[in-house]
This record gives sequence, structure tokens and C-alpha cells, in this order.
Amino acid sequence: MAPVVSVTIDGDETATTMLWGRQNISTLKGNDLFWATIMEDAGRKKNIKSKQCLFCGLTFTGGPFQIRAHLDTKAPLGGRTIRLCKPSPTWVSRYDAVVAEMKRRYNDQDNDKAEADRLAAAKAEGRVTAGVVPKMFQKIGMDDVTDAWMRVVVKKALPLDIFNDPMFRKAVALTAAAGRSIVVGGEDTFMPKRKHMTSKILPVLDNSLNEKIQMKMRGVSAMGVVLVSDGWTSVSNRPIINALAALPLGLFFLAALDTSGATKDARYIADFMIQHITTYGSADVVGVCMDGVCTSSFPLIEMDFPHIFTYICPTHSLDNYMKNVCSDKDPVRMKGIEGEFPWGEGLFSVAIDKVWEVVKFIIYHQKALARYRELAEMVPREERPRGGLELVRYCDTRFASKILMIDLLGSSSSPIRSRVVVLALCGMEHVMRGYACDSLGMLRPRSRV
Repeated sequence: MAPVVSVTIDGDETATTMLWGRQNISTLKGNDLFWATIMEDAGRKKNIKSKQCLFCGLTFTGGPFQIRAHLDTKAPLGGRTIRLCKPSPTWVSRYDAVVAEMKRRYNDQDNDKAEADRLAAAKAEGRVTAGVVPKMFQKIGMDDVTDAWMRVVVKKALPLDIFNDPMFRKAVALTAAAGRSIVVGGEDTFMPKRKHMTSKILPVLDNSLNEKIQMKMRGVSAMGVVLVSDGWTSVSNRPIINALAALPLGLFFLAALDTSGATKDARYIADFMIQHITTYGSADVVGVCMDGVCTSSFPLIEMDFPHIFTYICPTHSLDNYMKNVCSDKDPVRMKGIEGEFPWGEGLFSVAIDKVWEVVKFIIYHQKALARYRELAEMVPREERPRGGLELVRYCDTRFASKILMIDLLGSSSSPIRSRVVVLALCGMEHVMRGYACDSLGMLRPRSRV
């Protein structure tokens, strides 16, 4: 038998009772909490047969489940088969403490079970990777968040300016506002993975955005729409023709067609544009703009839509004009203008060739390029041209690239303009090879015997 001790029961300091039933609740682990509410003999033995409640004296059979049903008015029984406990005045405070602790424990267990069920369901759907799950409710600071995002940026090679994007910051804010409702296991979420995103969510978003764009386009279509088309080669070396709609609101992408294996003659190009004119609505289309290569398709388009004006892209024409001026060809031709024009002038082409020699020497030699960049860093930022001092290479597909190339070298803030970099490069004989500086400090190819 347990020793008899003096205790305070509901304010009565003279009452005496056995230690059994008065244990510290926090020390009662698991089902011991329930058995401590049964008379000592059966409680110590954990006898599921006939036993008597310590609080009300009710005799009943069963284990912890029945004891909980007897004590807790909200225990999950379905159909209750046992009378609720009505504790005697002596045991009221103890009864309340036990029931409160019991509810706290089962509430935590229910939450843990719900969390486990959510995690299991997420794993079954492939949304969560298996692994060690950290504890929930740990305090997460801004340093933890930025560290996690930086790891993503490094692993996926994302551009850092993503953090300046308003839509990205809104997405992060919405994620934080959702809180625990989307969290699974502490370090994962219910956010769909790639397959679900591409097959389910992306098409819905695409349709939604397309509807909004179509509404805006219909609102300004009465002002006239110009369809623009051009051809280009994709990164996988596929010939692509695209179509865009030019409106007062801006440019809107319509389509891109892979033309691999097709004969891209006048009829093919005309049919491509006629299809998109019809789809968009021929009544709203006032013009079609393409480069000079497609001029043979213009009569075919105007035959079907006499009200549509077809014309060569002015930007293409201007770029071709500058290429002719910068060359020494004789004669030259202009798109959209019949006949040839005498030229043969080397004033610009000679200068461009010299500049290209300097640029090639610097950009194709590591030490020379490093020296140039060191000197460029010495130029005050307020004196640098727009776009910086990085050398521009000649490129056929870049608009006016020859003019841009010589314009940078002719800038008053250019390190080459001051000839400092060229004179510095003259000391690098092991790099210079076939180059030398003249009396003016300009880079010249060495004469060959």
C-alpha cells in the first residue's frame, strides 16, 4: 500500500489521502495518466476487468479508451457506452486537471496525426521528397529566408535581378501569408512540382492571360492593327517564323511556326500571314510589315485583302542602308528601290577595318582585355557613355553594329581614345605578334617582307 500523506484538497488542509491519484501529472507518461484515475489496486496492475473510478466510484470494464470516454465529455466514441464521470467534491480539482491535460495531449496527437496524413498524401502524389523532417514551429528569421533563396539562385543559375521583380516579390508575400496551411513537414510545401505545373496550372494561366490580352486588343483594334513577321533561327538550329500584332498598347505575340523542311517561297509566306490576318480579323488589320526578302509575297496578300498596306520594315531598310554606306562595294542596291547606285567609297570602310583590328586584338587576347578593363575602371562613372565602356564587337545580326563599334572607340571617355591603353599594349611584345604602334600611338599591323 502507498504511504498516507497530508495534502490540501479543495482548500481543506486537514484532509488526508493516499499518494495514489495525487502524482505530479507531468510525470505520468502515456496511458499512466488514465490508470492514475482508477482505484490503486486495479490502477497499478492496469487491470482491464472490473475496476472503480477514483473520482466518482463508478465500476466498469475496459482499458485506456474506456477510461478516456468515462472522463472526457468530447471523447471520440461515436456511440457512447459508458456513463460520464461526476467527480465527488473531494476530487473535482484533480478531475479538472486530468481532463485538461488529457485534452492537451490528444489535441497535440491529433494535430501530429493530421500533419502525418498530409505528409503521406503529399508523398503519394510525388509532391514531397522523403527525408529527415525538421521540427515544426522553429523560429525562422530573415537570414534563414534569404539564405534559402540564395541557395536556389546558385543551384538553378537564376538572375539576381529576380529579387527586384514586383511579381516575384508578390509571390513570396502570398506564400508567407498562406503560412502553415501550405507547409508540409517543415521544409516542403504543397506547391505542385514541374509535371503538375506544366500539365495543369500553366495551361490555365496561359488561357487566363490570353483572355485578358484579347480583351485589351479588342478594345484598341478599331484604331488599326499592323501584323509584323520575321524569321530567325532557334538555339536548336530550327528555322522559325513568328507573327506579332502591333497596337497602340504595344506588341503582342501571336504565333511562332517551325518551318523545318518547308519551302519558304512567296506563297508559303503569304499563306502564313493570311492565316493570322483571318484569325485576328481582317477588318481590324491595316498593314503587314516584313523584311525585304518577303516582298514577293506582298502582292499575294494584297490580292486577298486589298485594304491592307504591305511594306518593308523601316528598321531593316535603315540597317541595310548603313551597311552599304559602311562598305566599299560598287555598285550597291537598296531594298524597295529599283536599280543600282554607284558607290565604291572606302572612306568609312577603311576606318571601320582599322577599328575592327584594334577591337579584335584586345578582345581576343586575355591580358590585353584585362589591361583595357583596368583602364576603363579609372574613367569616372559620370563620364562613361550609356551602356558602359565594354567593347562592342561587329556582328551581322546586330543593328548598326559597325557604327556602334566605332562610336564607342571614338568616345571622349574611351581609354583607347586617349591612346593610353594602346601605348601600354605596345610593351606586351609576346602578345602583340604581328601588331605595332605608329608615331601617333595607333595600332597597326606589322609590315611583312
